[in-house]
Formats: sequence, structure tokens, C-alpha cells
Amino acid sequence: MEENLILDKLVQFGLTRQEANIYLCLYQNGELTGYEVAKMTGISRSNVYGGLSDLTDKGAAFLVQGSSNRYVAASIEEFCDHKVKDLQNARTYLCEHIPEVKKS
Repeated sequence: MEENLILDKLVQFGLTRQEANIYLCLYQNGELTGYEVAKMTGISRSNVYGGLSDLTDKGAAFLVQGSSNRYVAASIEEFCDHKVKDLQNARTYLCEHIPEVKKS
């Protein structure tokens, strides 16, 4: 039950359900290859690699270069703080520029 609630909260922070499952797998298990994530989650490898790429773009995971590419989850604090900051910046921009659109 708690894992489903955690997944729901990760979705609220902008992850897809699949990305949330991949993130949680990385968070629980440390550095993993895409193949290992696919095996542990039951998600197809092609979907896992797409999800890992998206998680990296969103700042929720990092690629660890080596003989085989491995991924590691960002700390939940780092990911959430980054997302909140992005939303605050978007809010500031909108509050400053939306009134200008009405005047035009």
C-alpha cells in the first residue's frame, strides 16, 4: 500500500507511472544497468531505457559512465527541490507576463 502511495506522489511531481517505478527501483537498489532495471521491474528494456533517459532529463536520475552504463537515482530531496524551483520560476514568469498579454 505505501509503495503505491509513494508512486502516486512521484507522479504528482511530474513523473509518469512507469518513470516512478523505474525511479523507485533505482532508489531501492543503487546503481543499476537498464537491463537490471528491466529484469527487476518487469518493464520492457526499450521502455526502461526511454524511462531512464527521461528521468535523467528531469533530474531524477544520473548516468554513471563506465564499461557499462549504469544509472543511479537522485536523492528525493534534490529531485523535489529542483522541481519546486522550476515551478516557482514558471509562476514568477507567468505572474509577470500574463498581465502584459491582456494589455496587448
